[in-house]
Amino acid sequence: MALIRVMPDWLKNQIAAGEVVERPASVLKELIENSLDAGATRVAIEVVRGGVELIRVTDNGSGMSREDALLSLERHATSKCASMEELRAIATFGFRGEALPSIASVSRFMLRTRTPSDDAGTQVSMSDGVNRMVEDTAMAAGTEITVAELFHNVPVRRKFLKTDATEYQACLEVVQRMALSAHSVQFELVADGRRVISAPPEAGPLARVFTILGKKVCEGLYECRLAGRIEVSGFISRPDLKKRATSGLFTFVNGRFVRDRVVLQAVANGYGTLLGKGEYPYAVLEIRLPAGEVDVNVHPAKSEVRFERSNEVFSAVSRAVRLTLSDAPWVAEEIGAKDGGGWGLGARGQEGGDGGWGLGARGRDSGADLSGLRNGPILSDAPTCPTSPTCPTSPTCPTCPTSPTPSDPPPLSDGPTAPTGPTILPRPAGYSSLRYLGQYANCFLLAQAGDRLAIVDQHAAHERVLFERLRREFDEGRVSSQSLLIPQLVDVDPALAARAEVRREALERLGFVVEPFGPSSLAVKAVPTMLKGRNPERAVRMLLEELPEDSSVRVSDLFHKPISTIACHMAVRSGDPMEPEEVQALLRQMEGVDLAAFCPHGRPVIVFFPASEVSRWFKRT
Repeated sequence: MALIRVMPDWLKNQIAAGEVVERPASVLKELIENSLDAGATRVAIEVVRGGVELIRVTDNGSGMSREDALLSLERHATSKCASMEELRAIATFGFRGEALPSIASVSRFMLRTRTPSDDAGTQVSMSDGVNRMVEDTAMAAGTEITVAELFHNVPVRRKFLKTDATEYQACLEVVQRMALSAHSVQFELVADGRRVISAPPEAGPLARVFTILGKKVCEGLYECRLAGRIEVSGFISRPDLKKRATSGLFTFVNGRFVRDRVVLQAVANGYGTLLGKGEYPYAVLEIRLPAGEVDVNVHPAKSEVRFERSNEVFSAVSRAVRLTLSDAPWVAEEIGAKDGGGWGLGARGQEGGDGGWGLGARGRDSGADLSGLRNGPILSDAPTCPTSPTCPTSPTCPTCPTSPTPSDPPPLSDGPTAPTGPTILPRPAGYSSLRYLGQYANCFLLAQAGDRLAIVDQHAAHERVLFERLRREFDEGRVSSQSLLIPQLVDVDPALAARAEVRREALERLGFVVEPFGPSSLAVKAVPTMLKGRNPERAVRMLLEELPEDSSVRVSDLFHKPISTIACHMAVRSGDPMEPEEVQALLRQMEGVDLAAFCPHGRPVIVFFPASEVSRWFKRT
């Protein structure tokens, strides 16, 4: 008797279901993608018990004839890919022809569909992939698919599902992703009889972001765009709007949601040290590139892709994010405005502005001359200055549907409520025009901007100035190095020792001369002059640990944390008194610095309290 046998169709489908149908959200994703591929402009979704008991997707797409409806339930039957050329340049969501038969094999399945030209629709009912029943049905043009009792015939798979609430959350995320990728399509989601999402067709992506992610997130998002062969467009959040998970990151490649390592690392690289370890921004980014340069057929669920030129994709996304943050398109108030003055977006690329806080001149000397500002005492490993208060409020997004108009002042609550907090503002073109009032607690600089109180964190401000100066020196390759009289030995694991040998040239460019000293030790023979007299071990370790595998990244971008550590040690510290002349010198330096509203660790440098807010503290309003 032969040991090798051809598997029956039902077994083939259940094995395929193990790859395609991981959980109810996987089913929902496949069905919505089919609706969008069919040209639907309205997609209605219903789920019961997180999709375990019921998933129903109804669309107004092109529908199918009876012949096509029956063929769609055969394995590897598809209308979306007929040649090798089409496979190399996939422009649709689906293409394998495995989803429907796989889903039908592990559920009680019903397909109802009708084309606009047919008088009657077709209804196909199946249970566990067999017992097919075909009949006519009355329905509008389009397709409706019902998936009930998922995995009822595969108890092992059903046992490993999460709670209904967890499965519902996964389904919700799928609908959010698809709705963000297709803002011109109407989406509705009903869960356990309750309408959760009602997203009408939108003319632009920002309105859809408002509908899906809400006003609070929308207010903190700013347009991110980079033209070229690889086009990047969408929105990213200001650095203080962040979370401890990647669930706020929505990245799309040619309209397809992907969780790609290259793209996620590029977004993180663009933010640099504006975000701490384990912190992630909100972002909705669309990456467009020739379809032939991205392989979407590398994962059964199509959640991962492979780029032909990953270095170019990484550079494009990282550059788009960095330019947006450097240009600081925050909604800002004018420096000398009265309370209730106008709110508006600074023009992208504008320098200065009519009395406003412009974007500043890019490429200006960021801290090359610190005359009048002493460096302060050097304290190794001393605690840094306390951070400024974080801002629980955010500027108003003038393009959001329900936000106040640009001329509206921020709303004030009635009664003696607690202050809502300051507003974190971007790098102004007029730091030096602030009226300096004095120093508080030898840490914070108090100033007046019109009728508002401005508070500057002196350590954070000086740290940003030094950080940008050091980055520029690194970019220009003019970091001076100081040889050590006696080489310092640094114990590392063999992997880091090997990496030091491979990236010796990059280390030398940063002013470090490091040579192997045995299998798990390094001999540090020279360090940057700015580290003279300080222990270089920590900086060397951080450099080696943060070196990514992608060597095409700019050298300065590889070392945000080490550079910020150096700047932190050189900056004015908490407890250091500052003379008015030194304060003015620091404020002048801030005007030519990108991202001057935040220190290299992502903490705010300057916050503002309007006069009305201060008056409310004393119950004068």
